[in-house]
Amino acid sequence: METDERQRETEREREETGRQRKETDKRQRETEREGDGETEKGDRETEKADRQETERDRERERDRQSRRDREKETDNRQTEREETGKRQRQRERGDRQETETEREETDKRQRQRERGDRQETETETERRQTKERERDRETDGEKETDRRDRGDRQDTEKERDREKQRKKETDNRRQRKTEGDRKRQKERDR
Repeated sequence: METDERQRETEREREETGRQRKETDKRQRETEREGDGETEKGDRETEKADRQETERDRERERDRQSRRDREKETDNRQTEREETGKRQRQRERGDRQETETEREETDKRQRQRERGDRQETETETERRQTKERERDRETDGEKETDRRDRGDRQDTEKERDREKQRKKETDNRRQRKTEGDRKRQKERDR
């Protein structure tokens, strides 16, 4: 990259030198033309030489641009190759890790198998017994829930009856009080 930069700098310096030389030549020709009183033919030749020089400058610029484009493309390809290589290495690392993980899983399953069918049978028996106990608990739980629901209904009915009784008693007290108040009032009035 540093070398590319130096090359570009050198090219710029050459271009500047070429432009200066061209300007100097042009001024010199103009001076000679004025001094010698060149003919029209000389003017045409000078113009032709100027056009050719300009064309050469353009051609050089196109070449430089083309070179820069090729360098850029080469840099891009290099970067792409590096990225591809990096991704490939990452993929390979991942594959290795995956293979190691698979191997560990296989070993683990193998060890479990080696422990024997006895243990698996015990585990299966335990599971079956646990499921049976859970089923029994669920059945017992349902029975308990049914009992509770019946009890709640009975409690609610008893509570309603008590509430009715309280209300009745309160109404009776009010009525007696009101009757007593009336009697007292009558006695006062007499």
